[in-house]
Amino acid sequence: LDGVDVGLFAIDEAHCISEWGHDFRPEYRALSALRLRFPSAPIATFTATATMGVQSDIRMQLALRDPLIVQGSLDRPNIRYQVRPKRDSYRSLMEFIGTKPGKSGIIYVQSRATADGTAERLRRDGVRALSYHAGMAGEERGARQDSFLTGEVEVMVATIAFGMGIDKPDIRFVVHLDLPKNLEGYYQESGRAGRDGQAADAVLFYSNGDAMKHEHFIQEKPEAEQHMARLQLGKMVGWAKGRACRRETLLGYFDEALVARPESCCDACEAPAVEE
Repeated sequence: LDGVDVGLFAIDEAHCISEWGHDFRPEYRALSALRLRFPSAPIATFTATATMGVQSDIRMQLALRDPLIVQGSLDRPNIRYQVRPKRDSYRSLMEFIGTKPGKSGIIYVQSRATADGTAERLRRDGVRALSYHAGMAGEERGARQDSFLTGEVEVMVATIAFGMGIDKPDIRFVVHLDLPKNLEGYYQESGRAGRDGQAADAVLFYSNGDAMKHEHFIQEKPEAEQHMARLQLGKMVGWAKGRACRRETLLGYFDEALVARPESCCDACEAPAVEE
């Protein structure tokens, strides 16, 4: 590129640059060389999930000069948030799906085996469901994604491999059968519901056992990454176990204040904790 008049560098998923980001990738740090090699080229960065600390780190790492910051609200007022205890979760899941007959939804799980097993069980119980994960051949994944987008399949049971680039506006629910490892991931995944602006549900099944599984995975990470991973997991667990308004707490994590609470907000607002 040294012999080219570069007009603009556009960096997507820019939170990966920051060690405070939920998906930090050390290789992204090398992008700091762009300012040195191409000092006159403008740089634009894009991300859907960046706290104020992550934004500050992005500016510093890329040596952005007085950048214009364009930030929309992260609030999705049409999504109702709900956390349920992970006890007899399949029966509870079926009861929930029963309230959404014929509606489109995504069920996120941690493992490929759980994705396959849950989808098969749903099909036996009359739900048009398929599984999706990175263990499948690309052609198979593409065919299953198309089946979901066209409405041939109602429910996709998937690992986080499913979702990037999915823009199906009428997804009425996103269910997490397993605990996400951070709030950024949860926000992105749950936000795939209700992009048409109509009412949608985000349901999380929580158990302390899931949190302990994540802690085990964290112990296998490089020591330099463990501290941040634990902080992020702690925020996720605190959100799931908390009894304050889930919408307000989620927005607060991203340094945004809740302006207006919708009528159908979250389970915590509908059944607030009673002080003893």
